[in-house]
Amino acid sequence: MKNLLKTDVVLGQIGSGDVGVSADFTGWLENVFVWIIGLAGVIAAAVLIFSAYLYITASGDEQKIQKATKGITYAIVGLIVAAIAFLVVNFVISGI
Repeated sequence: MKNLLKTDVVLGQIGSGDVGVSADFTGWLENVFVWIIGLAGVIAAAVLIFSAYLYITASGDEQKIQKATKGITYAIVGLIVAAIAFLVVNFVISGI
């Protein structure tokens, strides 16, 4: 029981620091997916803001209102898809 409190035994559980090629690749792949999904989320949020602006400035024009409503709907769907994709990527990467 005394050996568990020693630093050399605890640090020995971590390993030599050589994580291998597969761990480097999965870390890189996770970063790429997170950046792509984050970019998709930012774009969807920008489309949502722009569509809301179009909706506010439509002044009763049915075509502009319809276009803004579609944009808002698509932006919300895009945000939901980006959030689900983020969860799926994290789940898959943690399983590897």
